[in-house]
Formats: sequence, structure tokens, C-alpha cells
Amino acid sequence: MIPGCYLVCGEEKFLVDKEVNNLVATGIDLEQPTFSLNKFVGKIDNFEGIINSIQSQAIFGISKQVVVIYDLDFNTIEEKKVQLFDALNAKEDSTRVVFSFSNSLDKRKTFVKELLDRCEVKEFKQISPWETDQVKDFVYKTEKSRGYEISDEACDLLIEIIGTNLLQLDNELIKLEIFIGDKKSIDTTDVLSVVKKGNYGVFDIVNYLQKKVKNKVLNIINNLVESGEDIFAIIGFIQSQIKLLILIKEQIEKKKNFQDIASILKKNPYYIKNIIENTKKWNIEELKNFFLELTNLDYVIKSGKIEPKLGLEIILIKYC
Repeated sequence: MIPGCYLVCGEEKFLVDKEVNNLVATGIDLEQPTFSLNKFVGKIDNFEGIINSIQSQAIFGISKQVVVIYDLDFNTIEEKKVQLFDALNAKEDSTRVVFSFSNSLDKRKTFVKELLDRCEVKEFKQISPWETDQVKDFVYKTEKSRGYEISDEACDLLIEIIGTNLLQLDNELIKLEIFIGDKKSIDTTDVLSVVKKGNYGVFDIVNYLQKKVKNKVLNIINNLVESGEDIFAIIGFIQSQIKLLILIKEQIEKKKNFQDIASILKKNPYYIKNIIENTKKWNIEELKNFFLELTNLDYVIKSGKIEPKLGLEIILIKYC
């Protein structure tokens, strides 16, 4: 491993960018920031520029520097990799070289293997929808680092609305911090007041979906898509809510009260109590069929058989 060489990659772009920014902030010469940071993106049209930058620390007389290379094109680097690795081996220890990739790497490729051997690797895999503990940890740590607190219920609600996209969560947390001002503590009322998209929030879908108000659900989805919301995120969110209704229905059949259900599902009792009132419009077999059709929709979309928004609307019309 070469000192000062880093490889930062993964589908979780927010964490990749955050790590790269941290490596830059702690690696540049603060007295000469212009000369101590060089960035290169994509195809290597200026390969000599990269080599010169890696070797330029002594020329400019700076104490340390960072060279960041984003999404290096493997097709153009293969024949020049020997020159690149020679430059890395010969660089000053206080020159930091960061290779950043906005996805996971194919570790079977020869160049990738050689790069992994020479770099300290920091990989950030995309967080799955069911990995809520990891997302909660991110929310809590983010707020603590900024001098704020967020209640467990507010954290759960925020994730229910936004999902596991860390960039979107961070953006909403910033808005919440501005909204609460000196209060320094975020609660569910704050989340419901702030976290919305356009005239409607994703949470409004839940409310009308549970009540089977078909026209409202369809209108909100249309508004959200027009305002730039990802249709796949909406589909995933609706699927998660149907799954929650199924779990609640199962516990109701076991004669559990709302407090018991909230404890079992680790949800806010008030939130569960409101949902229970709305579940009366649904039977469990209907919910399970709804969930299965949403699951199958992903395959139908990827096979090119239907447009995502239309596919979702057909299912909603059938079940709401």
C-alpha cells in the first residue's frame, strides 16, 4: 500500500462525496489552497496533467497537496497504468491522491485489483430500504454533530416519508434545523410541518392510501412526479406502507391493542393508533395481493412492458 493513496467508491454517493471532501479538507495546504488541490474528471484527456500534479508538490513549495481523480475511465488508463503507478510510488508522502468512483468497482478487472493493492479503500454500499437502523444512526449522528437533537418518533417519521436516501435526508434535516431555530430539538410536529414536496408530501399518500381515497392518491403521485420526485422511490415507499398495514393487520388478528402493536413493530403508538382506524377498510388478503403486485411491478418495468407511473396507477386503481 502506498502512503497517502485512497480509493473511495460505492453507490451511496452522499457518503462517497462526504469522504472525498473530508480527505481534501484535511490534506490541502491551507496557506496555499489554490496550488494544493487539483481535480480531474472522467476520461484521461490530460493524463500528463495528472502525472505532473502528483509530482508538483516540490515545484510549488507547498507543505502538502491533494489530487482527486473522479471516475477514472478504465478503458483509457490500461496502457498508461505503469506510468501512473510509478508516479504514485515516487510522490511525496504528504501528497494525497484520491481515486473517487460513484459506484462499486468490478474487482475482477486487473487494473482495479492493482489499484486496490496500492490504496486505502473506503467503500460505501447503497443502504437497502430494510436497513433502517443504519439510516437512523446517520440521522442521530448528523444532528448531534450540528448541535441538534431529534426524537425517536420524529426520526422514524422522517425515514417513513423520505426513505433511505441519505442526501435527501440531509437536505430535509437542514430545512428542519432552520425551521426550529433556537429550539434545538426536532419532534414529529416539525417533521410533518416541513418535510413535504410541493403542495403535498409523500406522507399524504399514506393518509389517503390507508383511507382508500383513490383520486387523492393519484393526484398526489402526479404532483410529486411533476415536481421531480423519483417514481421508483414512490413505488418503494408505497410498498413499505402496504407491508406495514399487513403487519398491523396480523397483530390485530392476534387481539393485540395499539400499544402492543407499536411495541412489537417499534413504532410511535400514536402513529399506529391512527393507522389502525384506517385499516378497517382493508382485509389482509387484499393487502397481500396488493403487496405482491407492487413487487412484480419492478420486474414488469425493467422488462420494458410498462411505463413505471402507468404501472403504479393501474395497481392503485385496482386496490384503492
